[in-house]
Amino acid sequence: MLLGFCAPAAGAPEPLTIGILDTSLNPYDAMALRETIEHLQNALPNHRLRTVTIPTAEAPGALAAHRPDFLFAPAGFAAQLKTETGTDAFRIATRRKLIHASAEETVGAVFVRLRGSPSGDLESLRGLRAATAMPNAVDGWLAAEGEIQREGYDPEKFFAEVRFLNNAFPDVLAALAARTVDVAILPACLIETLAADGLLDLRDLEVVHRKAHPEGTPQVCAHSTALYPDISLLAMPGAPERAVRQVTVALLSDEDHTSGFSQCEWLTNVSEQQVDALFRTLREGPYRYLRDMSPSALFERYRTPILAVLGILLLLVLNEFRLRRIIRERTASWLASQREAEALRQEAESARLRLAGFERRTIVEQLSGMIAHEVNTPVGTIRAYAGALKRFLARSAESGNASITRALEGIDREASRIAGIIQRVRDHARTEAAHTPCNLLDIRRRTIRAFIVEAPAVRGNMIREEKTAADPITVVGDALELELLMLNLLRNASHAVLRDGLLPQDAIRITCAQTQDGGAVLLVENEGKHLSDETLEALRNPVGSPREASAQPSEGLGLGLSICRAIAESHAAAITFEARPKGGLRVVVRFPQAARPSSAQHEEQA
Repeated sequence: MLLGFCAPAAGAPEPLTIGILDTSLNPYDAMALRETIEHLQNALPNHRLRTVTIPTAEAPGALAAHRPDFLFAPAGFAAQLKTETGTDAFRIATRRKLIHASAEETVGAVFVRLRGSPSGDLESLRGLRAATAMPNAVDGWLAAEGEIQREGYDPEKFFAEVRFLNNAFPDVLAALAARTVDVAILPACLIETLAADGLLDLRDLEVVHRKAHPEGTPQVCAHSTALYPDISLLAMPGAPERAVRQVTVALLSDEDHTSGFSQCEWLTNVSEQQVDALFRTLREGPYRYLRDMSPSALFERYRTPILAVLGILLLLVLNEFRLRRIIRERTASWLASQREAEALRQEAESARLRLAGFERRTIVEQLSGMIAHEVNTPVGTIRAYAGALKRFLARSAESGNASITRALEGIDREASRIAGIIQRVRDHARTEAAHTPCNLLDIRRRTIRAFIVEAPAVRGNMIREEKTAADPITVVGDALELELLMLNLLRNASHAVLRDGLLPQDAIRITCAQTQDGGAVLLVENEGKHLSDETLEALRNPVGSPREASAQPSEGLGLGLSICRAIAESHAAAITFEARPKGGLRVVVRFPQAARPSSAQHEEQA
């Protein structure tokens, strides 16, 4: 019941249109194709077959007008149709002439001259007049072009003239016989077929550039070019599915209905790689668009890679602008940082020079004070001895001795003069600084810069500035003296760190803080070895030599801590020294509460 349901209903035969390209219409191919079509008609009684001729030059339009269901076309036409119109034609089968061993090597071209003409190889044909059939026939001019190019010649300039006639037989052969052309380019096997039918005497012709047959195959037909696949039957997109199946079965089951050189069979799965390579080499058929080198054609041909390259170039350009912008911004930032660093360096250098000058004056003041202290005592003693001697002489018998009296007066006068000179030197060296409110945090910042600039390579990472509140920490004093106080404490800490052989990274910490009573505290501490009681006692006790008090027997005059004590005392600050539990020293300077300036001081400052 199912088979009966699927069977087509009886009635009028369904029409099927079969197209034939005109490149396949030489008399012998036309006769063989008619026999094939008759076989299909007999095998398909439910269909009525009709044939139409499709001009190759107008194939897209003719196919659209006639809309054939099937098409007999030469190899490669399906690819050309796909390229030109986007039409997908399915290749059902390809014909193989039985005289050839392979369906992929069936048709080609042969170069023929009249016997008696100058003989030779392909080179002897250059510059002659040639005639052939259709310009787009694979078994004619296309195969000849491929062979000429394969031999290293330019097909467009090889012959002096190429005439394209309607049919290889009789038109091309007639032109050769009339000597209007020198060379005939014919389909392979055509002259042998005509000779077998008694229509041509092969003794009148000569094949030029004859190709050897593969070993083991009979040399039936002469050919001068490579061989390619023969005609194929194509199913067009509008062909009925059932009809395609029936035609395929009928075609593949066709027993030999021809004779002689036309004996053939139809095979599937025949590769068209060779003819595709021929079209690509000659830029013909589906590759004819390669001949158009106009900008629009090139863009259409390489749209995707061109757009990809343009996209990449656009990205590169945008990235270049981005990099330039980043470089400009970073260069400007670097220059600004360099200018800022230079300004800070100059500021630190200026502060260092000011501090160095102030330190020298302070050292002179300290030395002059010590000298005055040490010298005034013996001078006073001398004057005391001189006075006692005067009183003794006044009571003795020598009281009237004028020489002794003048000597004693001279001693007293010169001792007084020495005391005056020392006092004048001390007064000259002494500097009386005006104490005003100043921010301890600003002083610390300037001190750190001056400390680092003295030895950037060593002290760059040595100090760590502990963070404190953003509000100012106000003390009353001289900013330059306080800066010198901090600088000397930092120098002592750095000497201790380097002397103990420690890594300098963050080995020194300096902290400023406000106390609850309104005063301020300054802490300078450094890492190091544990200090002995004797060392701490030498630091805490100002009595003794300056070198002992400094705890730096190898550095300078040893006046650093003496200067620090003097500055602290002038600011009513207390300086203490503590041993850190983990090793090292902590110096604590406590400043009293900063008194508010009076209105008179405000007016004086204004």
